[in-house]
Amino acid sequence: MSARGPGTVVRTTLLFLFVPALACSSLEPDSIRALGYIAGFGFASPQVRIPDTVQARVDFTVSVNTFGGGCFAAGDTEVSIDGFEAVVSPYDIERRRGTCSTVLRVFEHGATIRFEQAGTGFVTIRGRTAPGGGTISVRRAITVE
Repeated sequence: MSARGPGTVVRTTLLFLFVPALACSSLEPDSIRALGYIAGFGFASPQVRIPDTVQARVDFTVSVNTFGGGCFAAGDTEVSIDGFEAVVSPYDIERRRGTCSTVLRVFEHGATIRFEQAGTGFVTIRGRTAPGGGTISVRRAITVE
């Protein structure tokens, strides 16, 4: 009877060690959609391209670069416009499992914006900074003729 006791204890212990690991890994997503990194990685400031002057009722494009390592891929870009205020939020996809290279990847995100009236418009680009992942914003004024 004593020969079985230690074996049973070991099997029971191993079962308790593996079950939580399996439960956690099966519930975590393989990848997540996250606000892109627009600053850090050796770049002094976000790389954004916003025109100084645009025409009312005419589409124009703004763009921003996001950065990530080998586990990152370009995601979508959200745009919201309310009067003379436009907010651009670039997202990337971050893989949470597997092996990733340490190469720095750069993704260009473009967004189409239109202001309906002449005046001063504002474009805000939201993103994260590395290290730390804190949220930052870049806001620029645009003349709308």
